[in-house]
Amino acid sequence: MFTKPSFILTAALVLSAAAGGAARADDKPAKDKSANSQIDTAEEGNPHSVDYGARPTTGKSATTDEVEAGEQGNPHDVGDKDRATSGKSPTSAETDAAEKGSPAAVDNKDR
Repeated sequence: MFTKPSFILTAALVLSAAAGGAARADDKPAKDKSANSQIDTAEEGNPHSVDYGARPTTGKSATTDEVEAGEQGNPHDVGDKDRATSGKSPTSAETDAAEKGSPAAVDNKDR
């Protein structure tokens, strides 16, 4: 009836479909009000809860000056005018010389 490999594949498909259906059944939100009230009770006083009404907020975004003050001295800051740059793009010959022998090179025959 079934060969051994096709039987194994069929069994794996059936098991994965059954497991997938069970996983999707758990993803549905609880419509039971007692479950929601239990969650609310458990999260009461938790400052990390999304429903925590007394969570302190600043009420404003940082200004450009505040952001730049925080990034001052950061060598990776893209707005750093003192960051060293190469000054020129490499030529094709320089790129080819740097990639010579690299398995990731575009012209590598074994890639």
